[in-house]
Amino acid sequence: MRRLRLVPALRRLRLARRAVASVEFAICGVAFILMLMLVLNLGDLALVLSAMTYSTQVTVREAAVQSGANLANAAQGTVASCVSQTQILGYFNSAMPSLLPQATNGGTGTGAPTIQAVWSQPGSNGIYLQVTASYNWVPFGARTLAVPLKVSETQMISGTSGSVTMQCS
Repeated sequence: MRRLRLVPALRRLRLARRAVASVEFAICGVAFILMLMLVLNLGDLALVLSAMTYSTQVTVREAAVQSGANLANAAQGTVASCVSQTQILGYFNSAMPSLLPQATNGGTGTGAPTIQAVWSQPGSNGIYLQVTASYNWVPFGARTLAVPLKVSETQMISGTSGSVTMQCS
């Protein structure tokens, strides 16, 4: 007898459509919001990586051109100087859009990009400058996750050397 009462209740439940839309939205809405967050995070990652690449390229180019000009303008028999780390940092910060905080020279854990410039030793192949920018990108909604980004660019210093030597540090 108890079974007879259960059958009509199941039939009524099967035919009831009142809250179906809210249940479907609860299931599909979570997936939609997660995909929206993914698209926003990927766009932000691409923007930050593109800005870092551009800024690093501009920085190494400006430092190489300035150092080459110092080398070309130096008097014969003298020592020309390369641009300093502070100047390189200034080049990077002026090229970087305002989407990231100002870069630092080798700082750690500050939430800002770090810049490292390495000069090769003068030799028969010339002097090379390598600028590396590092940044820990943090996605929206996942503040405990940090993705390390690193961009490097290398440029040869060219200029008329003759008997002029170049000192870089």
